[in-house]
Amino acid sequence: MSILSENIELFKPFIQEEILKSIKDSKDSLAMEQVLWHLFTELFGLLVATAFEMIDGELYDRVYKPQGWRISRRDSRTIYCLFGPVTYKRRRLEMAGKQGFYPLDKKFGFLPSRHYSMGVILRIAQAAQVTQFRNVSHIVKTLTQTDISHQTVSNLSRAAAQMVRKYEAADAAMEQAEKRVPEDGLLAIEGDGIVMKQQADPVTDTKGGQNIELHRIQVYEGVEKNGKRSRLTGYHCFSGTDRKRLVELVKVWVHGRYNLSEITVLSNGDGGAGYNFGDFDDIVEGCKTHYHFRDRYHVNEKVRTRLSFCPRGFIDKFVLELNKSRNVITDMKPYLDTAASYAETEEQAEQVRRLADYLSRNADYIPGIRERGIRTDIHLGAAESNHRRYSYRLKKQGRSWCRIGMDSIGTLITATQNDTLEKALIYCAAGKAYKKMDRQMHKAVVAAVKTNRKAARDAKWHRNARNYRPGCLEGRIGVYGATSTPMGQLAKAIQIY
Repeated sequence: MSILSENIELFKPFIQEEILKSIKDSKDSLAMEQVLWHLFTELFGLLVATAFEMIDGELYDRVYKPQGWRISRRDSRTIYCLFGPVTYKRRRLEMAGKQGFYPLDKKFGFLPSRHYSMGVILRIAQAAQVTQFRNVSHIVKTLTQTDISHQTVSNLSRAAAQMVRKYEAADAAMEQAEKRVPEDGLLAIEGDGIVMKQQADPVTDTKGGQNIELHRIQVYEGVEKNGKRSRLTGYHCFSGTDRKRLVELVKVWVHGRYNLSEITVLSNGDGGAGYNFGDFDDIVEGCKTHYHFRDRYHVNEKVRTRLSFCPRGFIDKFVLELNKSRNVITDMKPYLDTAASYAETEEQAEQVRRLADYLSRNADYIPGIRERGIRTDIHLGAAESNHRRYSYRLKKQGRSWCRIGMDSIGTLITATQNDTLEKALIYCAAGKAYKKMDRQMHKAVVAAVKTNRKAARDAKWHRNARNYRPGCLEGRIGVYGATSTPMGQLAKAIQIY
């Protein structure tokens, strides 16, 4: 800001003239604000474009020209950034035997065939997680000078989700030098799915109204109390419609970060496809001990559904005793006999038999953490409550989704929960050097700053020099103006002469 403050007097009259002219031509205060908004957006865009072009020149002179790259042409491009549109010209470089490219676009992470910067894509991806694409389009049009359709919002959300998946795969494969072991030696893994309606897709010949499932798996190390609320520590979640890919991703991530040979794993699932003991055991293969639990919410719902014909008080007592039971088959037999006595029809008796079979199949997984003698603050079942963000966005108002769209929104919500959305966009923009500015880019920016400062100092020296006369900076005679004007008469006299 020092250069700007030193030279503000040079630009101040011109800027004030434009501001006063805009105020004078405005019919009311609302129109004045709108005009000034456009004025400063345009002015700022011109300044940023000049800076971009300076950096582009330094990149070529200091980095790529010594390597043998040569300029093939200069093309203009418009990018919509958070501060407004920027139209600039940049060099396209080429070399024999190599593919040409635009160094400035590459360094800034401007995607080919995309007119939006990473900052705009980030904001759109964040907004698309909480409201519909049409609402996002309306908000962007209202609060910025960017005209964007809801189809473009959908496409940008999918592009951001693709970047997140690319980053997740690279991050999971990055094995830690020193693998961790939680403080109490326990690691919790929970999984569950959210079922939504599927849209009809003429391309894949998919009928509408069918069910489609978004799978979720979350890993955490413990629970931290914050007043009356609880927060999961070491929390990381995964989501996707492809269960096999999701399980493989979780497996790679867990084995790359934890020393499982010294960790006791507590897994929790509802017993559906992909959430059984064998599925979790494959993820944590090689762990010290693996305890699997059947999700208590689903067990209780199963009991209440099967025994819906029984008195309410008996059902509550059945559930209470089941949650305290250590030996399900022995402890619950009297209650199952009592439930059978309440059955008045064959269908009701069949419901009791189905419940007995369900309890028998899951007898090893129903006893809770305390009942198995495990001392920890972990309370399994958090996956069900963490569905809320996904359900509010994906299920409200009877919404239906195509597989790609649902997977994209689920991926963005998951990335926000993991605090990796920004990291993923930066990673895809700058590759492996996503933690700091690229060295070549830093070198070019430093050179551009030095060049700009030298130009500012030279201009200031000329203005302060003795007997400095700026002269006629620009002069022309309007030879195409009306001959009745003084300048027109002068031009006509010169032509005749």
